[in-house]
Amino acid sequence: MEKKFKIPLLALFISAITTTSGLGVEQKSQLLLRDGFVLTGVDGKLVPPESNEASPDSVHDRWFFEFDSDFSHGKTLIKAGTRLEMLPSSVLERMLEDANNRSVTSYRLGGRVTKYRGSNFIFPTYFLPLAKT
Repeated sequence: MEKKFKIPLLALFISAITTTSGLGVEQKSQLLLRDGFVLTGVDGKLVPPESNEASPDSVHDRWFFEFDSDFSHGKTLIKAGTRLEMLPSSVLERMLEDANNRSVTSYRLGGRVTKYRGSNFIFPTYFLPLAKT
């Protein structure tokens, strides 16, 4: 009789410990924008790759777009300062050319967001250079 009582009590104790410690709950590390989301006129900066990643051919480096302000889509909130990697395209090449000719690399960007392996990427479709007034 005593053995029948201890086993369910032990099972209850173990399940309570794993539930309160978060072991049984899957946590999302980052909320992602949905695949195909269209960015229309988002302000931010073109951020070069880290110096240890840079290669002599800058077109094949990983370039990022850093958002200047918060924006949301549905339940997803992208905070200011978030960086998303930009996919290689002719628009990115033109942005790099423009960035080499200017001291400020602030832009208004339009593009399509893609989701791949738990990360978001931007496929840029247009950009407008911004200047401080």
